[in-house]
Formats: sequence, structure tokens, C-alpha cells
Amino acid sequence: MKLNIALILLMSVVLVTACSHNINNPDVTQEEIDNPDDTQEEPVTMNVELSFYNGETLIQTLSVEAGNPISIPLPEKEGYSFEGWFVDGKLISVQQTYTPYYSTEFYAKWCRNDMKEKLTVINGAVTCTDKAVRNVEIPEFLNGERITKIWNDAFRSCTFLETVILPDSINEIGIDAFYNCSSLKTINLPDSLYEIGWDAFAFCRSLAEITLPKRLQIIGVFAFEKCSSLISIEIPDSVSVMDHSVFEGCTSLSEVKIGNGLEVIPSNAFMSTAISSITIPSNIKEIGGGAFAYCSNLTQVNLSEGLKVIGYEAFKDTTALKHIELPDSVTTINQGAFSGSGIETIKLSNSLTYIGETVFENSNLTSIFIPSSVSGIEPKAFKNLSTLIEIIVDEDNQYYSSIDGVLYDKSGENLIFYPEGKKV
Repeated sequence: MKLNIALILLMSVVLVTACSHNINNPDVTQEEIDNPDDTQEEPVTMNVELSFYNGETLIQTLSVEAGNPISIPLPEKEGYSFEGWFVDGKLISVQQTYTPYYSTEFYAKWCRNDMKEKLTVINGAVTCTDKAVRNVEIPEFLNGERITKIWNDAFRSCTFLETVILPDSINEIGIDAFYNCSSLKTINLPDSLYEIGWDAFAFCRSLAEITLPKRLQIIGVFAFEKCSSLISIEIPDSVSVMDHSVFEGCTSLSEVKIGNGLEVIPSNAFMSTAISSITIPSNIKEIGGGAFAYCSNLTQVNLSEGLKVIGYEAFKDTTALKHIELPDSVTTINQGAFSGSGIETIKLSNSLTYIGETVFENSNLTSIFIPSSVSGIEPKAFKNLSTLIEIIVDEDNQYYSSIDGVLYDKSGENLIFYPEGKKV
């Protein structure tokens, strides 16, 4: 009896709840309650927009249903092969059928038909198979592969090569890449480039101008050696590594601007160039050996505070250089730094501690003042200097003294050097 009563009560609660639901939701009909499957919504379709570009030019726009395969255009360009549609630098499709899922911008990539026959690419590095090539336009993509490097020896001794166009994808130019391309006159270096390898443009004797990109970081040994037509160069602030002899033998190079990223001007960097004036910025701490040697047109050198070391034969045979002032940050002048120069007068640094051998050998120096900071002078420091008539030492120097223009130790008892131009 009690069980029957409980069942009756439970059924009453269910009925009340159902009625209450219908009352609170007047939009719900009894038919919807009785047939719940009929209330399910139809699937929503979504359209996406596809934009197709040739370079910066929009050539076509399609509005299509997402998730359904479509036919996309296959463009044509006279004299070029279509390499495919690319999105964010990645190959998306070279086929006519494509399934889109969201709005996308596609960019057509091309390769000149004649280049396709002359270039090969392996792991992103391109090389040339035709040594008689005259004009080269390297594509960003070749055979579906993105080109990021000019391979070592890629165009070595292509002596007929005159013009090169590089894509924005190039980040490295390899060793000897354009070595001895003696007819090369024009090449663009893209902003993506960060390294120029050893001898990359060495002996490109017809190359009169080149712009180093602002993201370049590394310039290798002899990179522009004997580019005898090169007139000017600006080393961007981004360059932090420049190896030795980079511009050695560029006999027409007369204008040089050094960026703020270097700390050392490497050895032989500008040897035998046509530079007439040079400003060394404050970030440079050392001028390497032979850096400006044999620059016979050099008449003015502006050195900044921060420089500490002047290297071996750094200004050797700069015959037009008559005067130079060393900033007080300079501590060391190494062997032969100004040998064979035209130096007649020089102001030494008040922080100078060391003067190496034959520093002014065969120059035109007549008199020199040794500051109090100098603690080391090599015995042959003033050797082969026939014009020198006097050496004067600051009275506060603790290691050296001068008597009647002759160099002695501090005690004045030991002769160190008698000026060769001084009459006995």
C-alpha cells in the first residue's frame, strides 16, 4: 500500500515539473517536446576569401566555401616558369585543386626559363652550371625549394657575368661565390643578407659600387680584395665581425665610412686603397696591422677617444700624411706603425705606455715629446729616422729623461738613443 502511494507522488512531481517548463518557456511547443529531433539546427556554412598576387599586384579574388575543394588559377608569364603559389614563404600548391579553410593571400613565384636551365639548388643553396652566363636573376624559389644561400664557388670565374639580381630570401653569400667575376658591374645585396664569405667578390675588377645591407653581420677574409673599380663603401652598424684584408688592393676606393658595430679595424683591411681622409669612430679600440698601409693619398686621420692600440705597420708608407694627433686613450704604438709615412709632427697620448721598434722609421719627424706615462721604449724605436733632431721627455716621467734633446734613462747616466739628425 505504501509503495503505491510513493509511486503516485513521484509521478505527480514529474508532471508538475514538465508543466512548469512549458509555462516558463512559452516558445517551446508541445510538438517540439514530443519530437525533439526536429529542433536541431542546420549546419552553418562559412565562406572564405582567397586573394592571388603577382608580386604586389592583386590579380584575382575568390570567395568560396571553406572546406570544399576548388580550382585555383594557374597564371602565366612570358619567359618565366610558374613555381607555385606560396603563403608565408612556404609552397602551398602547384596544382589546380586546393581545399581552403580560412581566408588566405597567395603569392605567385617565378623562375626565368633560361635560369631554370643554368641554376641548380640543393638544400637551399644555389649554384650556376653555365660559366658563360652574362645576366642572372636568381629566383626566390626553384623547383619548389626556397633559395637562401649562394653556394661556395657558385659563379667563380664567370668572367662574362655583368649583372646579378638576388631575391630577398638570400641570407648568405658563400666562399668564392663571385670570385674573379671580372666583368661584374651590378649586384644588389638584399636586406636579408647577414654574411658575406671569404673571397666572395675578390677580383671583381669592374664592380664600381655596392651597398652593404643594414642587417649584415659578417664580412669574411678578402671579401672585396682587388675590386679595383670600387669607389666608396659604408660599413653598416650591424657588422660586428670583419676579417682581415677585406678591401685590400681596392685602388679606387676613396671614401670609407666605418659603422658603430666594430671594435677592431682588422689587419690590412684598407691596405693599398685611395682613401684620402678617414674618421675612426669611438667604438674602435684597435687599428690592426697594416690596416691603412700604402694608402699614398691619405692626408687626414681623425682618431676618436676609445682607441687603445695602433698596430704593426698600421700606417706604413702613408707618404701624404704629415700630422696626426693620438687621443689620450691610446696606450700602445706597435712596431713600424708610421714607418715610411710623411709624418712631420705628432702629438702622443697622455696615456701612452709603449712605443715599439722603428715606429717612425724613414718618416719626416723632426722632434718628439715623450709624455710622463711612457714606461717602455724599444731600443730601435727611432732608428732610421735621419730627420729627427731632438727627443724631449716630460720631467715627470719615471723611466726616461732627455738631456740636450738626447734620450737617456731616468738617471741620465745611460744613453738610450742619440737622434740621427742631431749634429754632434
